[in-house]
Amino acid sequence: MFCTQPPTGETSEGRPRFRIVWSVLFLAVSALGQAPVPCPSAALTETQVMELVKGHIPDGRIVQIVSTCHIGFFPTTDVLGGLQGAGATVPVLEALRQDGFSRITLAQAQQEVTLLERKVQELSKAVEGERDGAWAQLDANYQQQRNKAAQVGPKDMFETAADYAARVARAKAGVAELDRQHGAEKNAMGVRYEGELVEKTQALNRDIAALRERNYRVEGAELLFGDYDAEHKRLAANLNGEEYWFTVPTDRAKDLYGRWSTAIVDRQFDEDVSHTRYLVDTVKDGRFPGVPKKIAAPPEPQTAAPSGPPAPARAQNFLPGNCPTLVPNGQLATFNADSDCEMRQVVVGNSSKALVHRYSFRVSGRQHVTLTVDASRGKQRFTPLLLLYNQNSDTPTKGAPLGAAGAQITIDLNPGDYIVLVTSAGRTGGQYVLELKQGE
Repeated sequence: MFCTQPPTGETSEGRPRFRIVWSVLFLAVSALGQAPVPCPSAALTETQVMELVKGHIPDGRIVQIVSTCHIGFFPTTDVLGGLQGAGATVPVLEALRQDGFSRITLAQAQQEVTLLERKVQELSKAVEGERDGAWAQLDANYQQQRNKAAQVGPKDMFETAADYAARVARAKAGVAELDRQHGAEKNAMGVRYEGELVEKTQALNRDIAALRERNYRVEGAELLFGDYDAEHKRLAANLNGEEYWFTVPTDRAKDLYGRWSTAIVDRQFDEDVSHTRYLVDTVKDGRFPGVPKKIAAPPEPQTAAPSGPPAPARAQNFLPGNCPTLVPNGQLATFNADSDCEMRQVVVGNSSKALVHRYSFRVSGRQHVTLTVDASRGKQRFTPLLLLYNQNSDTPTKGAPLGAAGAQITIDLNPGDYIVLVTSAGRTGGQYVLELKQGE
């Protein structure tokens, strides 16, 4: 929780106590160089940091103060811009950014990402407007030159047919050269503006990616220990009234049981379809994934269906009939809301829906298979969800996370036909590559 208000107690002279403490700190900063930092009783305010910047305190000392005393405000791009305008250097700005980002709440992160994405869109619109204006001027000049170059006067009485034909050919060659030059200039201009946009949005996109890749503490989480299944390395706990199953090694679970109050819960920025949460050991720095029991538990045994014609493959029931089936080829694929299929709630286990790509492959004999999805190669990274089904099951094998933009399934499969689904674990999508390795 960020503290935005300093202490407001009064001294006997009537001056705010925090101002006296801050004055002592400020004088100590100026006089002692790299001496130990005497922090105020509350985290630093934006005003106090601004005073340090304007007071010409050495960069290293400001960084030391920030890392020791911490800041009580979130360093938005606007805040950092104001401090930079006042003279804050890159090391100071980075120290503020790291300190603020390390203790940001999910709500603050979501608000900041929305602001940053809006700024990226505004910059994109502005740069694209400048590019389009430059292209229009280039097109106008080119068209004027082309019209002039394309004009060929009629053959006169003193010109042979061969001479006239040569003149026409020279005019056509000149027009072709103008066309080539215009295309090259327009392409170079587009590349230049694209580079300008990348440069202007690089810091914003860096912060967006950093915020999306972080995990955030679940505020107000009420966590109660249930029991532990040593056979499946499964720790059951009640999280805000819902039972979760966390995968925890036996030695770590036993250790946590003795100091349960030190455990907290965090989650990813984007909610995935399984509502994954992480049990965090704050003492020994361990993180253990878990999902609600209603998602993780195996399905109840089904009563045998009456005899009759075989039912269609259940693994396809959740997709519309016109959903195209793709072949894993290791090529870059892109989600497109206008053409992709929509996955029904029976797949994801809740009431949400998501766009999905469906792939299929066949195993002729028992084989070791590795499926890997990598969503870090495109311009817009996202957290993918990888699901593997056989033709007669609607219970998938879920891919294990590979960082923030990947997932992988490694499994031995019996002969048969299999379906692979790739979707986004959050609200965003983008480009990805799906690779299939069989028998390796």
